[in-house]
Amino acid sequence: MSSFALLWILWREFSNWSERTQLRIRRDPIFGLGDLAGCIKDLAGCFEAGWMPPEKTFDRLRQQQPWGNLVADLVVQLRERGAAVLPTLNRFCELSMHQWALAKESKAKCAQTEFQANVGIALVGIQSFCLFKWLPGTQTRPWIWAGVAGVALGLAWVARQWIQKLAREARHGGMGGESRNDYLLFLGAYERWLALVQSGLPTDHSWTDAYRWLQTMGASSHLVGAWCSDLWEEPKQPTSLVYRFPHRIRRAVHLSHVEGRPSVDRAQTSYDACVLDYQQVVHSRVQSLPARSILPLGLLMAPACLGQLGAGLVLEFIHTSHDGLIFF
Repeated sequence: MSSFALLWILWREFSNWSERTQLRIRRDPIFGLGDLAGCIKDLAGCFEAGWMPPEKTFDRLRQQQPWGNLVADLVVQLRERGAAVLPTLNRFCELSMHQWALAKESKAKCAQTEFQANVGIALVGIQSFCLFKWLPGTQTRPWIWAGVAGVALGLAWVARQWIQKLAREARHGGMGGESRNDYLLFLGAYERWLALVQSGLPTDHSWTDAYRWLQTMGASSHLVGAWCSDLWEEPKQPTSLVYRFPHRIRRAVHLSHVEGRPSVDRAQTSYDACVLDYQQVVHSRVQSLPARSILPLGLLMAPACLGQLGAGLVLEFIHTSHDGLIFF
């Protein structure tokens, strides 16, 4: 009866973990880009038809992550300035679809490694149950075996969490923790800057406005410091790839002003290069994920299986040996 109870507990915990994982994925802003693109298409369709979108369309747009509020506020600002709205909406729609496709592709490539981690922890639980049923030595000392199984499952759980963390960082180009969404915030800040510049606002004022938007969106201090409030100030160039992107955009604007040319064209070229560099980083990290997952599997998952098997054999030897009774 205790073995079936153990299996029931393992299955319940695995089901709860699956629900939490799906909820965490749905909360990830990068996987909400598809819904955001649909809302932007609806909004653009209203403007193309020549009538003002209803308020519920704006409300639904503001609920979308990560750029829903940004797009809605930009539409209001551009209309107040008498600027064109459709070019900005089309850019955000295309950007959302492109980033969503990249996120789905990277998630699909990471799925095999994440599935291996889930299978590993399931195999540790099945091994624990089978050894308990087949080895009488483990049944005579159930509390010792429960401790052994708990330690093995704990090691397997840590290995799985390690692999899940590597997969999340790979999907976000090596960004983890609170800075995981900094790349999406950088894209939004650039699009805000570009839309305001094209509407007639001076370049430096648009840059400062994008800087304030990053602060209100809770961007990490690294991204806020790299963007900087003053367009003409040169902050210290960071080492991380994403945090070097604002520096490249700023240098492009500086060169355009020195040459007396419009800053949008050169900044757009630097921006496209930044997007390609980020995609290459994501692809390389996703492709190297199976090799990097060998470390948690070898350090934690394999010792959990082998240690559990060894402990079961030792308990069985003690059970069948008359001399073992002296020690236990």
